[in-house]
Amino acid sequence: GSIAMSNQEGLYNFESLPTREDYSIKAYKADLPEAGISVSDLLIMTKHILQVEPLTDPYRLLAADLNRSGAITTFDAILVQKMILGQYQETEEEPIWRFIPAGFSFPTGVDPLSLSIPTQINKNNLMGNTEANFYGIKMGDLNYSFSNLNTDEPIGARTLGLWPLQQEWVKVSGGHERRIYNGKTGQIEGLQLAWSFST
Repeated sequence: GSIAMSNQEGLYNFESLPTREDYSIKAYKADLPEAGISVSDLLIMTKHILQVEPLTDPYRLLAADLNRSGAITTFDAILVQKMILGQYQETEEEPIWRFIPAGFSFPTGVDPLSLSIPTQINKNNLMGNTEANFYGIKMGDLNYSFSNLNTDEPIGARTLGLWPLQQEWVKVSGGHERRIYNGKTGQIEGLQLAWSFST
């Protein structure tokens, strides 16, 4: 088979293909699993799982079903956590990008996760120049932040820097426990941080 690399805009071209032949075209993208993935995506998924804010967009639903089980479960949330931590291992069965033909339309009233969605475009009896466009879905990217990585578009509200925390040591059976509280007023929806302890 032939391979064509796309440019920055996603355009690609196969040169000198014999006519009157049948062709199948698939798309693949190599990337870091954690690219475009954050706690924001995990929050969106958790709200969907708990039915607090269910996802309705078919592309977001497909992006949330990381293990392609046909349902969005806590196992998918664990896979997003692994992506955030840089511990996700891409497999052939669970690639980090999913491509579907751009011309595919989702039937109204049907759960997108229950559909058999094509992954390739077939061009039978090729008779000259033609187009084959795909829609790429970054698995786990539920806030669509990956598409903004190479643009000047803002990714979303984030607070970087110091955040006041309060702590207390509490005596528990077998020792002590450190409890940490939000040092600001207001509610935190999600928090992504790293701990460093010196012993």
